[in-house]
Amino acid sequence: MLGSLMMNIPRYFIENTVGTSRLAVYSGMAYIVFVGGTALASLLQASAVRLARHYIEDLRQFRKLLLQLIAIGVANGVIGILAAALWGRQVLTIMYRPEYATYPTVFVWLMVAAAVSYVATVLGFGLAAARKFDVQLPVYICAALVTVSACVPLVPRYGLQGAAWSLLAGMLTWCAGFALALTIALRPQRVHLPTVEAEVQP
Repeated sequence: MLGSLMMNIPRYFIENTVGTSRLAVYSGMAYIVFVGGTALASLLQASAVRLARHYIEDLRQFRKLLLQLIAIGVANGVIGILAAALWGRQVLTIMYRPEYATYPTVFVWLMVAAAVSYVATVLGFGLAAARKFDVQLPVYICAALVTVSACVPLVPRYGLQGAAWSLLAGMLTWCAGFALALTIALRPQRVHLPTVEAEVQP
């Protein structure tokens, strides 16, 4: 719920400060941007059982598989950023109308935010495989608060681009929080053995 709220926070600010016509443009671009996450989510669902098993049986294999999934997420994001930078106007014109193609820079920044979200999604699956559910709520709350804090000054001043920057700030917070939580979860656990005092026989 908080993840969905975080992605929609910029839309509320756009509607209140910029107008519904700009909101339609932003929503159209955001819809295209996050389609790439659907394919990644399917791949992660298929890998979830293996991740959970590796976390219990072999942390080395867990890290290896997780890094492979992160690499796929990064590659997916980089392809999206390059496509938006090179053919963003054409894609928006074909899928919508020429009015949508007047904000190519916003489209690129939304793709950057999407790329960060892909990595955060992979890290979230890693935390779920490690059964670290309690830490996710504070991270989502912090990410939502950062998004709101960024929207307050940026959207009224920079419009749709400010909304894209605000979303990126929230995504970076989300990704960094999950990365920190997963790093702590993968630290070697020290086993404290009880000390047994030797009995001295008389």
